[in-house]
Amino acid sequence: MRKTAIILSYERPIYLWNTLDALYKATRSEVDYILVDQGSTDPLVSEVIDGFVARGLIATVIRNDKNDPFAMEKLLNDRYPQLSDVFFYIENDVVVDRQPRCWTDRMLDFFDRDPRLAMLGSLVDTSDFVPREHLEAKLGREATKAELDAIKWFSPERAIPPIGPDEIASPFNPPGRLLALRKAAIKDVPVLRDAPMHDHLLTNGWRTGITGAVVHRHLSLFNFFDFPDYGMVRRDDFMNYASGKQ
Repeated sequence: MRKTAIILSYERPIYLWNTLDALYKATRSEVDYILVDQGSTDPLVSEVIDGFVARGLIATVIRNDKNDPFAMEKLLNDRYPQLSDVFFYIENDVVVDRQPRCWTDRMLDFFDRDPRLAMLGSLVDTSDFVPREHLEAKLGREATKAELDAIKWFSPERAIPPIGPDEIASPFNPPGRLLALRKAAIKDVPVLRDAPMHDHLLTNGWRTGITGAVVHRHLSLFNFFDFPDYGMVRRDDFMNYASGKQ
């Protein structure tokens, strides 16, 4: 069966282009990419998507009317039979590293070795974290909490320990921006968000982790500079609602 990967897209066409271009170069095996656009209003988003459909990267495009916090749950329900036994999830602010082997195969190796592995994330390139002093030099003053949130100052990934290409570690839940997921394990998970999904899987005897076999850049670390109007408060409210925290 061909591998399946879901790309979740919302606005920020510059980031989307980089995400898709990296996948185009790093995909070295048969992968059916399903792109779900969450009601983007920037016309460049459609142009970027159409370009990568023309390149042959994207097999299916789903255009939602709005930024639906439960898009993944609905997609899993609607397309469960079509998804590969281990499928992949990518958000539109991720640049996957390119190596001789396909990034999907590098992650699948761990699932083949461990039948209880249900959720595997990839290692972030920590060199992209913006130093606090860089932000405050640009501001000319001390940064507010909201501004520090914009550069992920409080993220545990800033201090993530080294993880080798043959290793899995679990210092915290795998970040949800790039994941490999065992379909049978997540079928009954009530909320498909990284932290609650991680907790639910561990409670039910599954394993999760992060591997250095695939390394990615997280473009949202540069939101403060590239998209200064990007609202972290609104984004956090959206994610809290989706996770059932409000």
